[in-house]
Amino acid sequence: SNADDIPSAMIIDTRGNLYLTGSSEGGSSSYDYLTVKYPSPESEMWPRRFNSGHGNNAIAKLATDVEGNLLAVGSDSSAILIVKFDSTGHLLQRFASYTKDPSQGFFWPVGAAMSRDGTLYIRDENYSVFVFDAQGQHRATWTLPHDLLPYPLAGSFMAVDQRGQLAECPVALAP
Repeated sequence: SNADDIPSAMIIDTRGNLYLTGSSEGGSSSYDYLTVKYPSPESEMWPRRFNSGHGNNAIAKLATDVEGNLLAVGSDSSAILIVKFDSTGHLLQRFASYTKDPSQGFFWPVGAAMSRDGTLYIRDENYSVFVFDAQGQHRATWTLPHDLLPYPLAGSFMAVDQRGQLAECPVALAP
């Protein structure tokens, strides 16, 4: 890279490929998404960059869908971004871009999980869960009362079980 590379998440798919993702300062732009595939012995490695064109692009979490496609979840200066790549690194689509109400503050994803039907759940540091359908449409926002945990979320381990139930273990760090 030309300057700073900041790793933020990794995942291993069902074929044993490891994907490492984060933000990387671009040569002529601000920070971009950068995702690198480290292959299993029978596949090739690829790096992929993505820039929405709206300020810094920071990626936070990865998820895979039932077809083995990779979803990179993050934000730019104003919106939630979900970018979908196939297993060869080809950009399939900008899966979603949902601009939050400015009164909700800055969005930084701390957790992500996908169900078998393609529903994507994204937790942000301000205690909201954003729900997107398989076509990338924002369907709901669930918000927990801020007094349940007195500090911003530092992370969230999320998973969806075989019945489609979302399980989560949020992590809040005291100052």
